[in-house]
Amino acid sequence: MDFQSILVHEKAQFDKELRAIFDSKVQESKNPILKNYYQMLGEYISPNGGEAKRLRPLLVHQAFEAFRNPTQKPIPQGVIYRLACCVELLHNASLIHDDIIDNDAFRRGQPAFHTRYMDQYLKNANITAKNPPEKRAADFGRNMGILGGDHAYFIGLESIIKLPLNSETRVKLVELYHQAFDGIVEGVIIEENLANIPEISLEDYMFMIQMKTAHLLLKSAAMGLLLAGVSPVIEQKMLEFITKLGQAFQIQDDILGTFGDSVHKPTDSDIIEGKKTVLLTHALTTMTPAQLKVIQEVMGNPQARPGEVERVREIFRSTGALAKSQGLLKTLTIAARETLKEILPNMTPGGRDFFGNLIDFIIQRTY
Repeated sequence: MDFQSILVHEKAQFDKELRAIFDSKVQESKNPILKNYYQMLGEYISPNGGEAKRLRPLLVHQAFEAFRNPTQKPIPQGVIYRLACCVELLHNASLIHDDIIDNDAFRRGQPAFHTRYMDQYLKNANITAKNPPEKRAADFGRNMGILGGDHAYFIGLESIIKLPLNSETRVKLVELYHQAFDGIVEGVIIEENLANIPEISLEDYMFMIQMKTAHLLLKSAAMGLLLAGVSPVIEQKMLEFITKLGQAFQIQDDILGTFGDSVHKPTDSDIIEGKKTVLLTHALTTMTPAQLKVIQEVMGNPQARPGEVERVREIFRSTGALAKSQGLLKTLTIAARETLKEILPNMTPGGRDFFGNLIDFIIQRTY
């Protein structure tokens, strides 16, 4: 099976498993409000025909398959897929909260979770001149988003606890899940605080994306490696590889967030929200005072017009920030390949092909 076919097959399996989790929640709920809630949460996380890449559950499964020990007692595929979906639930929990923090109304071309509840409120509200619904709708959507994000995390945790594995393994998996959650939260805390600082060093930026993005990818792979029973030396090298790959993933995300395909992802939100991306990090080291003035006026300005946003893009080009960011992306992917080479002899043939192709997928993706 070629790489693209693996992605399609795996995504279908993960989506099926995620829908089964939420179908069960809907069926178990006796209250119509809760039934609607679980249905909406399930449709957000696993919509029919959705664009989610499922990279994190993919790493759980493929890390396990790449180092599967044929002498060990086999673990049913259903168990691996259910574990893989736990990290996808954690990832989506963070996305639901991210969209609230960033004031983003859409995710993957579809309404964000809190936006869906805003729309539901407006559809059902008793609208009168004395009862303007917009603010209440925003509050209701935000509140449900906070609750939904928190709950998605615990649904993932519940699924790990219920896995038919020995208690020692489940405890280790819960610890990895907890570490992943800590890393995401700490990364977002750093990101939010760096947003208030005029300048950011490349070192600070790399640490932020290590925590916010690479950490969950790393812990996802670590779960698969744990079940495969790899040696500490192999585990360390594999996680080194995933860390570089995760940093490359976020850098590509930053580039696409300003120069990508606006059909799949907004290409102005990073600028309007004043995010400390790799592009801004590089631009701040070489821009002129006049360019700095534009950056200060436009970035973080929710009223910025399209023409003003385009001026920031031009600054990223003219200062060499775009080229430097692409260069850093290339450096990280080369380093990832070199690390991968060290552990290729320990992998299954399928694992070698998959993780080699995964590097190309990360850097060539368009959304």
